[in-house]
Amino acid sequence: ITTKEVIVVSDPELIRQVLTERPNTYIRRFNKINVLPFSGMFTTEGIALGHNPREVQRALKDIMVGSGHAFMLSNFPWMTRDRFPWNLNPLIKKLHLGVKRLNELCDEIASRRKAERQARVQATRPDLLDKLLHLDREDLRGNIITFFIAGSDTSAMAVAWCLYYLCLNTCIQAKARAEVDALGRDPETMKNVDELPLVECCVLEALRLQPPAVILFHECITDTSLNGKTIPSGTSVATLLRKAMVEESQGGTTFEYTTGSPSTSFVLCLNQ
Repeated sequence: ITTKEVIVVSDPELIRQVLTERPNTYIRRFNKINVLPFSGMFTTEGIALGHNPREVQRALKDIMVGSGHAFMLSNFPWMTRDRFPWNLNPLIKKLHLGVKRLNELCDEIASRRKAERQARVQATRPDLLDKLLHLDREDLRGNIITFFIAGSDTSAMAVAWCLYYLCLNTCIQAKARAEVDALGRDPETMKNVDELPLVECCVLEALRLQPPAVILFHECITDTSLNGKTIPSGTSVATLLRKAMVEESQGGTTFEYTTGSPSTSFVLCLNQ
């Protein structure tokens, strides 16, 4: 891949090994070469950011267009920097303009929330942003950017696929609907969510069959082994998540919703 040798892994157990050995043995490939000019952590928790989605969408569009070109230059990371002559490239320029605008939006969001807290404006329910306000500017900004990227389109895609599979499986849909009706309200606490085990299984199964990330690239930072074979430091390892999750041992390509099925346990393992 891009003139670089890559070890490709699709066995569920080997993928588990790679993921559980991060960050001591493996790190994300693009974190090392620092192609994208921002940081952050991926999270599955939601957050109420309260900003104009159109502004965010425009900034993200520029970033996605530019980052696609930047990833193609991953073997030459210096060519993705915002400095002459690399920033004469219109795609690299678009990437950094998008990042600059997104940084400004994130700073506005953080400043507004801090001002609300100083004015003792009580939120209806504290969210994750409230818990992150103590972080320094760069870390806070990086996490807000992550919420935009990893909590919008990915969530919408997961919901869309889940609804699609429920439409194909009307019997399962009826059982899920009955479970929600029995609760009688929107879930507000984890205890409420625990009362919807079948719905949770349906969501996890949709993520298994159609994961937002079908492949993850890693690089080992120390000599290690996979499947009994020595992997030297600096080797790139690609984990094929979707291929692993549709293995027969994990449920195959059939939509299964049974609580405690192998597919559910594997998805839970990946999300830990």
